[in-house]
Amino acid sequence: MRKILDIFSSVKLTLWLIVLIIILSSIGSFISVSNPDSGILGLVSKLTGRGHQDVMAVFDKMGLLDTYHSSLFIGMLILFTINLTVCTFYKLPNIFKFLKREVKVNKAVFEKQGCIKIEKNIDVESLKDRLDEIFKRYKIVEERDGDKYFFTAEKGVFSRVGVYIVHLGIIVILISGILGGIFGYNGKIAILEGDADDTIILKDNKTLKLPFYIKLNDFSVSYYDNSTKAKEYKSEIIISKTGKPDESFVVGVNKSAKYENLKIYQASYGFYPSKDVTFRFLFKANGVEKKIQVKMDEIYRINENLSFAVRDFAPSLSLDSEGRLINLNDMMVNPAVVVEFFVDNESKGSVPILANYQQTGIFDGFELHFLKAYGVQFSVFSINYNPVINLIYIGFIILSVGVLISFSTEHQLVYIRITPVQDRSILELCGYKHRFKKDVPRMLNEIADKI
Repeated sequence: MRKILDIFSSVKLTLWLIVLIIILSSIGSFISVSNPDSGILGLVSKLTGRGHQDVMAVFDKMGLLDTYHSSLFIGMLILFTINLTVCTFYKLPNIFKFLKREVKVNKAVFEKQGCIKIEKNIDVESLKDRLDEIFKRYKIVEERDGDKYFFTAEKGVFSRVGVYIVHLGIIVILISGILGGIFGYNGKIAILEGDADDTIILKDNKTLKLPFYIKLNDFSVSYYDNSTKAKEYKSEIIISKTGKPDESFVVGVNKSAKYENLKIYQASYGFYPSKDVTFRFLFKANGVEKKIQVKMDEIYRINENLSFAVRDFAPSLSLDSEGRLINLNDMMVNPAVVVEFFVDNESKGSVPILANYQQTGIFDGFELHFLKAYGVQFSVFSINYNPVINLIYIGFIILSVGVLISFSTEHQLVYIRITPVQDRSILELCGYKHRFKKDVPRMLNEIADKI
């Protein structure tokens, strides 16, 4: 049993475990299943000359496609937790013994180097009163030996416990990571605009039903000028759970949504052409505004005489080398529709209306602005579930308290010997600091100045 404890209390084991955890974390961060050409999968594939599927199969067997939930990573965390726990509790008896010890006068310390000596034109009793005032926040013990007076002043002894409180916080966080890796999950769900779903796909291609539905109520994306690079994209979602009122959230690139113990992140988005797409317009005439929704080829009557129908749609309208209108790609960079107008049920021709160019929707006597095509874009959300997230917060609070205790206080000892000489007193000051030992001379000089 003793040998096992010695192994788990080894600092070398601690260092090796930290290195292995860092390596596994790095692998998990750089593996991209959705884009195997990049990251570690692509690098290994090029170095070995094997296909992506073969490399992914090997990584999958090792549990590295979902590193943070793999048996290897969780095993490393368990070993590190045991190691840190044994190291901590191995030294706790000595710390408790140190805290309970009695502060005693140390006469031998004055024979060592580093002490300072000063003379004061003041009697011993007045000097003792002054020392009581200076060291009112210290624990003081006093002893007389012949004509000499010895004092020991101590404070900050509890700071010696700070490092162990830090260890406790780390242990709680590690246990949270282990439990989260075993009982938590991380999956993805793709939802078309206007649809709702409750089934996520885990990294091992298994499916899992959520206890609620997520509806993608609206999706919007903006692009940099003259570029297909997305500037910002966000999703408006509604979460519905039986027995609870619906809750609305906005999820963006750097903005997640939290629902119960789950976190929802915006992972990606895409374009999915659908016959059920709805085109949204804003009609203006004679100071009156009206929002309109129509399907493809559906004739919408604006008033008794005027009606229109959407005949074509392009998510990214552009011009080819000969100046002809073409659809550049599936990115919603410059969405446009071709609208056919009817007056008294007679076709008056078709015109393109662009969402990004309001002037294309201005006509004689009225305006018809194309707002968006609803139902052709989808959002991919990353769903992260950690049943012990509150335990992680508790661990960080404990860790913060330990750091605060360790760095805001310090164990200090001040040794004083007073030798009365007629109407004067000779003081000798020695000191000790647990962390900043080189700062002892400055501390003693400050005390001497106060005296």
